[in-house]
Amino acid sequence: MYKFKIGDHVWFDQTWVGLTGGTITDIEEFENPRTKEMSIWARIHADDGGDTGAKIDRIWATKEEGRNAMKAESDAAIKKYKDSIKDVNDLVRFMYDNTVSSAEEYTNWEARRAVRERTKELLGVDLGD
Repeated sequence: MYKFKIGDHVWFDQTWVGLTGGTITDIEEFENPRTKEMSIWARIHADDGGDTGAKIDRIWATKEEGRNAMKAESDAAIKKYKDSIKDVNDLVRFMYDNTVSSAEEYTNWEARRAVRERTKELLGVDLGD
């Protein structure tokens, strides 16, 4: 784990954008009002403009490190989803309970990929991308 400080250039997963670079402008500790859990956030000025923030444990020193971490998280989520879909009944229930349609920001892309792969494996049906 890297110890980041103000002025460091970092990479983070920006909502609706993806892996984005930026410079830390502040580091703050926040308490979740609901859970009372404390977390540390970095305020970041994105390379493409605008200010945002990310949890300190969700930022990376290099683009490659961020890409690898995000891929590993995605692969683990897809595996977990696929492992829960054992037959066609599970597949239908899963699709009912998860947003797997192409609904842009509402789509769970890992769930969608798991459905596509399990549909091919269970039924021989290729849903495409």
